[in-house]
Amino acid sequence: MAERDSTMAPDASVKGDALHKRAIERYKTLLDYWSENRRLALEDIKFRAGEQWPEQIKRAREAKQRPVLTFHKQEATIRQVVNDGRQNRPSVKYRPVDSGSDKRVADAYQGIVRHILASSNADEAFDNALDHAAGNGFGYFRVLTEWAHDDAFEQDIRVARIRNPLAVLLAPHQAADGADCEDGFVVDEMSREEFAATWPKAKFLDWNLDERQYAADWLTKTTVRVAEYFYRVHEEMKLVQLEDGQVLGEGEYAELAGRGMANLPAVKNRRTAKRATVRWCRLSGAEVLEEREWPSRYIPIIPVYGTEMDVDGKVIYSGMVRPAMDALRLYNYERTAYCERVALAPKAPWVAAEGQTEGHPEWGTANTENHAVLTYTPQDVNGTALPPPQRVQASDVPTGLLHGMQVTEHDIQAAFGIFAAGLGDRSNEKSGKAILARQREGDVSTFHYHDNLNRAVRHLGRILLDLIPRIYDTRRVVRLLGEDGTDELAIVNPRSPLPVGVMGGLPMFNLSHGRYDVDVSAGPSYTTKRQESAEAMLAMTERNPQMWQSHGDLIVQSQDWPLAEEFAKRTKALMPPEVKAAIARAEEEGDDEDDSRLRQVMEQADRAIEERESALQQAAEKIRELEKASADKAAEAAAKLEEARVKRYEAETERLKVVFPVLDPATQEAIRAATAQQVMTPADLDAEAPPMNPDALAPPDMGGMPAPMQ
Repeated sequence: MAERDSTMAPDASVKGDALHKRAIERYKTLLDYWSENRRLALEDIKFRAGEQWPEQIKRAREAKQRPVLTFHKQEATIRQVVNDGRQNRPSVKYRPVDSGSDKRVADAYQGIVRHILASSNADEAFDNALDHAAGNGFGYFRVLTEWAHDDAFEQDIRVARIRNPLAVLLAPHQAADGADCEDGFVVDEMSREEFAATWPKAKFLDWNLDERQYAADWLTKTTVRVAEYFYRVHEEMKLVQLEDGQVLGEGEYAELAGRGMANLPAVKNRRTAKRATVRWCRLSGAEVLEEREWPSRYIPIIPVYGTEMDVDGKVIYSGMVRPAMDALRLYNYERTAYCERVALAPKAPWVAAEGQTEGHPEWGTANTENHAVLTYTPQDVNGTALPPPQRVQASDVPTGLLHGMQVTEHDIQAAFGIFAAGLGDRSNEKSGKAILARQREGDVSTFHYHDNLNRAVRHLGRILLDLIPRIYDTRRVVRLLGEDGTDELAIVNPRSPLPVGVMGGLPMFNLSHGRYDVDVSAGPSYTTKRQESAEAMLAMTERNPQMWQSHGDLIVQSQDWPLAEEFAKRTKALMPPEVKAAIARAEEEGDDEDDSRLRQVMEQADRAIEERESALQQAAEKIRELEKASADKAAEAAAKLEEARVKRYEAETERLKVVFPVLDPATQEAIRAATAQQVMTPADLDAEAPPMNPDALAPPDMGGMPAPMQ
């Protein structure tokens, strides 16, 4: 698929009938795009199922009662590839990628994913997808969510197989694992009764109405087609980068600033980005039945491809059957012709003179039964005795047919890329190394099928990494599954301020802390590795019997028979004292190393606590300094206010002496007291009083009598 095509995918604002119309149009577009791949894949599937003769030739031969033989030589080769994948299961691994990540959180992700895969029987999904990739060129599996149980509000994640690869239509994409796919369909057929019971209010398209434009594809007299449609929606969002490196949405930053968050760093950079979300709907040929948002940014349909070829901008996928199809047909023709020739070849006849077999009925069954004695009547011609009956050699099957089948057999192996030695047949290799080397050559020629499955599983790991925090969004107990099959309970707490902790005696993880990278590894299962290690230890012990004294308990413990653990304990108890002392010292050194690592972690934690407490003390000291400075300033202002009041009192006294010289001392004292009670503010201190004019304030002449108080 040369280019990504997202022009037809609807956006989040498209709903109802408009969404249904766009989805149907998109379905037709993708159906047309995949038509050639689907046609070829269907031929491959039918060929594997036994339809290896052209229909016209098959009918003609059967009409004449001629044999039509089919030899399924492709299945052994495909099983070789698929079963090799079953012996080397891919597994997801997570690694921390930034300073906010934690290795223990990565291990928790791995434990959760192992549990999801085990509880989902995900190996069925992987095997089915690999089988179709090797057979017809493409297979799929998917991720879905379901309620944990009937009365729960928590959901679980499941990995499910898609048994029919022709039920999937994915949009064109560039990534080999489909990670950049923009939309896709998963189609299912259900009976009318089941459809009506599931959606009682849903509409059926009527065969008699003109609006049945999709009825031919989506509705029959007995079934209804229902499709799941996933499509990505891209929304613009504005991001801000803070001075401390944090990246937040512009709205989120504005909200924090509006709440007056202390020590909020300033904005360093701004940019506009696109955020992808996925929408899901289920639709029939008539309407949209259900609709909601899918809690991930990836389309949860994961392809596993075979051989990929880009032909004029259009990708063609093929498996192992298509390149070998002509050679397999030729082999069927040659084998059928050989069998037919052998079946119709006459038996070697007897030649006898007239009268020699008369009276001897055993000659009538001489070619079908074994007779101990065949007697005949001697005859002569003109006194000359004739020889006894003799067998005439019949025509043999041409050796060219056998040679042609051998050449065709080689052509089939060359088309598959796996020769007879790779399937276990004897060859001219004599040593074990040579046999393994030939088998390895066959594995290399088909390794791209396993590598494509590994890519698909890696993409599955990305989807689960994105999906798990959104599904496990409340505090809940989860099960972590180890590589050896052992499990433990843990708590997922998205509100925890720390990435790792302990709650109620169980380990606790906040899965939203940090960023993690996804990798995949393929190899034998843990049980297979254990068996291989046990065989290797036994082989080493056979060459070095003295190893029983130092490693006997480990050798027994690696065995898979009952009471192996108890046997190992007794073996260790019977070891020489010096060996047990050496083992004890090694264990103590290991404990000391673990204690040393623990002390380092504790010291780092103590240093972090001390630094935080020091910062708090410095902040408290700063607050006290500010409070003291504020108090000193207030005292200084009060002193200035008092000084200004005194000066004003004295100035008022002098003024009264000038203005009211005739007043008696008691009246002057009353005026001064009233003046002293006036309230002064700092503004009064800053304002410059205008000069007073004694003449303007002089009372009118009252004949030597004091003026009345105003």
